[in-house]
Amino acid sequence: MIYILTVIASVTLSFMMLVSEALGGNITHVKNGREPNAGACIHPTIPCVPLFFCFIAWLAEKFIKEYSIVVMVLVFTALYILWTIGYMKLKAEFKSLTTKQTTANKAG
Repeated sequence: MIYILTVIASVTLSFMMLVSEALGGNITHVKNGREPNAGACIHPTIPCVPLFFCFIAWLAEKFIKEYSIVVMVLVFTALYILWTIGYMKLKAEFKSLTTKQTTANKAG
């Protein structure tokens, strides 16, 4: 059960990281005066993140078996909350930059 939960949560987290990476790339594009069409590569994240978290789940099963699922749920909940905060900051920065760029384009 813990491994299924871990794989699903870690793959979801991987795609969330992909979205943040692409948004960060778009921010860089806008700062450099280019169109925001950045992409991101999911390849190194997909095998590495789930394997890392499966290792953590295995350690939790080995040493704190009765609390292992609770520990993994808390870890992923904390990571999702941290990602949400970071994503909201990136999104606000992107919106601010695109608003400035649109205003500058209309004035010029």
